[in-house]
Amino acid sequence: MKVKDLLESRQLLSDEIQTVNFHMNLLHCKVDDLKAKFPELRNKSAEELANILVNIFHKCNASNEQYDPQLDEEMIRFGLKTNDFLGPHSTSKWDTGFFEDDDFGFGNRETNQYDGYLDSIDNDKRFRR
Repeated sequence: MKVKDLLESRQLLSDEIQTVNFHMNLLHCKVDDLKAKFPELRNKSAEELANILVNIFHKCNASNEQYDPQLDEEMIRFGLKTNDFLGPHSTSKWDTGFFEDDDFGFGNRETNQYDGYLDSIDNDKRFRR
């Protein structure tokens, strides 16, 4: 079961939680993975676990008075899986190839063809709707 499913089943999933989740992706994590990472959650009932998770989301909201930057950083690392580096089989969101310098788009033959095509089209035709 995912965190989102647990919170939805208890009717605790609010707009605030979904907004805070944007930067940490915690709603899409498995509850069992959370229990494995944080042993103090293992013996909690589903109701207790849901309330703890709501508390975590509130403490990770930078606009909240109870904001905890260390907890926020830990939840970001957990949700985005930034600590999992398994080479080519990495589950880390940072291992997508977008952060590498792969020379795509700068002087490559393929992109030069697109550039040449765009340059050959008349501006009136290019921007017509």
